[in-house]
Amino acid sequence: MNKKQRKRARWEEQERRKLENATRPTSSSRPHILTIIIGVAGLFLAGVGLYLNNAQPDIRYVSKLGPETITVVESKMDSAGNFVHNLRMRPTFTNYSFKAGFIDKAELDSQNPLETPSEVKVTSINKTLIHWRQPQRIEITF
Repeated sequence: MNKKQRKRARWEEQERRKLENATRPTSSSRPHILTIIIGVAGLFLAGVGLYLNNAQPDIRYVSKLGPETITVVESKMDSAGNFVHNLRMRPTFTNYSFKAGFIDKAELDSQNPLETPSEVKVTSINKTLIHWRQPQRIEITF
C-alpha cells in the first residue's frame, strides 16, 4: 500500500466512525440520579413550607409540671356591696406543634358549680411565644 492509499483508508475509517457516532443515541432514556434527587427534595421542601404556612399551634395545658398558685393582687368591695377580687394565675402550657404560638384567650372553668363566681373577667394575658415542645408559664390576671 502506498502513502495515498493509506491516507485514503484512514480518512474512510474516520468518516465511518463519525457516521456511527451520529446515529448512536447520546443520552440514556432514563433521568439522571441527580435530577431525581433534586426533584424529590423540591417536593419535600414545598410540602414542609405548605405545612408551616397552614398549620396551627397545638398549645395544651400541662398540669403534671406542678400546681399553679392563684395570687390575690387586690380585693375590694364595689358600690353594690359585692366583693371584687383581682387574681393572678401562672399555669403551664406546652406547644405540641412545629409552629410557634401564644395564648390569646382564657376561661375560668370549675369542676364544682358551687365554686364558680358569678362573673369572671380576664384582664390580661401574657402573650409570650411558645415554641415546639417548650413548657412555658403564662401569667393570666382576672
